[in-house]
Amino acid sequence: MRGSLWQLGQSITRRLAQADKKAVTRRYFASEADLKKTVLYDFHVAHGGKMVPFAGWSMPIQYKDSIMESTINCRENGSLFDVSHMCGLSLKGKDSIPFLEKLVIADVAGLAPGTGTLTVFTNEKGGAIDDSVITKVKDDHIYIVVNAGCRDKDLAHIEEHMKAFKAKGGDVSWHIHDERSLLALQGPLAAPVLQHLTKDDLSKLYFGEFRILDINGSICFLTRTGYTGEDGFEISVPSENALDLAKAILEKSEGKVRLTGLGARDSLRLEAGLCLYGNDMEQHTTPVEAGLTWAIGKRRRAEGGFLGAEVILKQLADGPPVRRVGFISSGPPPRSHSEIQDEKGNNIGEITSGGFSPCLKKNIAMGYVKSGQHKNGSMMSTVNPPGVISKSQAFLGNVSLFSKLPSAAIHHRLSRVHSSKIVLSSLPSWKDSCKLTTHLLSHRVAPKRWLCQSHGSVSSDDEYRSSRNIAISLFRRYRNVIDRGGGDNLKEFITAGVNAYALGCTDEGLRKELIAIKESGIEIEAMQSYGGSTSLKSKISSEEVDECILWLSIIFITILCTPQPTIVRWSSTPPVSDDILHHWKGFCALIANAYFIRGMAWLPVKTLQLEQMAVAGRAEEPSVVASRMRLVFSTLEVVSPQWPKV
Repeated sequence: MRGSLWQLGQSITRRLAQADKKAVTRRYFASEADLKKTVLYDFHVAHGGKMVPFAGWSMPIQYKDSIMESTINCRENGSLFDVSHMCGLSLKGKDSIPFLEKLVIADVAGLAPGTGTLTVFTNEKGGAIDDSVITKVKDDHIYIVVNAGCRDKDLAHIEEHMKAFKAKGGDVSWHIHDERSLLALQGPLAAPVLQHLTKDDLSKLYFGEFRILDINGSICFLTRTGYTGEDGFEISVPSENALDLAKAILEKSEGKVRLTGLGARDSLRLEAGLCLYGNDMEQHTTPVEAGLTWAIGKRRRAEGGFLGAEVILKQLADGPPVRRVGFISSGPPPRSHSEIQDEKGNNIGEITSGGFSPCLKKNIAMGYVKSGQHKNGSMMSTVNPPGVISKSQAFLGNVSLFSKLPSAAIHHRLSRVHSSKIVLSSLPSWKDSCKLTTHLLSHRVAPKRWLCQSHGSVSSDDEYRSSRNIAISLFRRYRNVIDRGGGDNLKEFITAGVNAYALGCTDEGLRKELIAIKESGIEIEAMQSYGGSTSLKSKISSEEVDECILWLSIIFITILCTPQPTIVRWSSTPPVSDDILHHWKGFCALIANAYFIRGMAWLPVKTLQLEQMAVAGRAEEPSVVASRMRLVFSTLEVVSPQWPKV
């Protein structure tokens, strides 16, 4: 194990250095005095941070924990990252959206206020200048975060085009938020811990959404996003308040959330299949080649209008010359620039990122192969520069190696399952018709085997060994939502519902189980509260059964509304009856269409009431319709995350 840890550290250090050299013109070799320091620099040093040069900044690569320990703790509890080296900026003015849409591939106009998406700044040849998260705060205010190593070229690029745009009468200006620091709180405990520091209900802040709110006494920009494959937040805080906020987060977590450095951040993003700019994406790489086709808005595909659109739209029509894929391998961890060969020894591509996965306990990597080879999935060899050959298994489609629920759930999105290896799935796309070869996660990685596992919950396998146990598990989680509110409790119920769908259950079959339990007079024990020991038993009512099963039916129909299969179902029996499907499929499809096509997480309640009126002749109360809508959006976030963590 010590050897593996050493290899992991060496691999990450090399990768970060390579990305830095490519993106920042050799500033990696600047003297310590030349390096910029975040306001938390002394705090990092005091907590044992090992500081290294990165993108012109002195940043912690790790603390007292090893990279292995930090990675696993983020998955199990939480991590706090100082990412203040990244550059936040705001575009303002009535023409901010048309200006930005000339530079990025996203449908910015189609975003609802307070929502965001991953996008790519492109050049005239369709190559990626940088990947970025953009948020439409309002129609005249766009908030953007760009990579630290790309700051100078990104700002120069934006400024050049802004001058030309304004010279033609366009109304747009910008502000670079150098007065603010950026913290990333990631992991299962991110929301519960942060909730202690704000009065706003974070359970109502969905993945990809943005709010300006008071956190720990300072006005912060809060986005539910990240770069780890975990649920979490990026918090833009006034720099004078950053230290107090970091201390408060660590204190409220009671030691479970730990300071975490660039080393674990890199292994976490690699496990989640996310690109590191300068390695996995560069100025010659198009979004189509990088597996980010889904990020090109439907309207943008039809209209173009962004830099390099001709090249990118042609690749969408004809296919790109190369594609990004993921690998697991034996032997030494694959290194960047390692050659990828087919079984005959022909060179078909190159590794761009690779290392040892602390969670999978395997070597993982991503790289580019020639189009056509990505449909192969056969055994390939990666040849490391020293000549060491290690066998690798290639996987198909866009790269998504490992993550946990709720926001970036990847390991449950299976098109079919084979014996225990690893999961790969593509990001959601209406156009992507490629069938994926997928494998079951190692038992050491997925606590519920291939079943969905929501954060903060560990359930016995016995829950899934009979339809009666599944029904009880669902009902307990349903009642938990009713008694304690949504948020994580709702995600727990959705997770149980997705598992029931995957296991081949039907809504009517589970209804019969609950009715039989009700009629027998058996009392169902409530779920224990977090950190407590209270346990109550009570009988169930017919009304509770009806509502619980209706929720379940909506989850099942929502899964059917996803643009490509995201959950494998072990039964040919329809999950819901024709009558229920007829009643609710339009309702769910409206929401799914808004979610996938326009990146939305909310619809006008009146729209959904009209849909109900058209189908059933009556509509429920607005508050009830809103709760149904939230159930659908939350299910989509679980089964087909719209935005990768960045």
